[in-house]
Amino acid sequence: MLRNAVLFGLFPVLLLLFSGQAAFSQPKGYMVLKGGYFSPTGDFGGDHLTGAPYGELAGGFNWWLFGAELGVGYLKADNSLGDIKTVPVLLSGKMQISILFMAPYLRGGVGAYYSELELKSGEGKGGKWSTGYHGGLGIDFRLGPVILGIEGTYLATKADFNVGEVTLDGVTVTGNVGFRF
Repeated sequence: MLRNAVLFGLFPVLLLLFSGQAAFSQPKGYMVLKGGYFSPTGDFGGDHLTGAPYGELAGGFNWWLFGAELGVGYLKADNSLGDIKTVPVLLSGKMQISILFMAPYLRGGVGAYYSELELKSGEGKGGKWSTGYHGGLGIDFRLGPVILGIEGTYLATKADFNVGEVTLDGVTVTGNVGFRF
């Protein structure tokens, strides 16, 4: 009985020691600006899409090992048939562990994507909403209230336009700058 009580009492202490800082004293909210590159693996009309710069503004809340994040981004992809511009609205769950001033994490979630297709033939332009999912990993370096980080995320969605389906799957790689509060 005493052994169980000691183990039960030591577990939270050991967890706090290995999580870097006392979890209850850490700032919990954050805002971050992510900038990088979108590399699509999808296609439109059987022609592979090429990527372009990617950006996202996100805010979230962490509590110990878990967190939630809401972000709004912008990405563009094109091929010989047309240009597609997309605004992803991403809701993510995060699992992270603090090790000194570093916080590696896994994230995953769902998104709503507004995509606008403009054909190069000049035939027209159209916008569609679609849903998708995403998953990724990254690491934050917490320098006081400042966050510096890198992240890789896989995005997956399909938008069905009158002229065909656009498969907008791909990987974003970003550098992140933000602050904790």
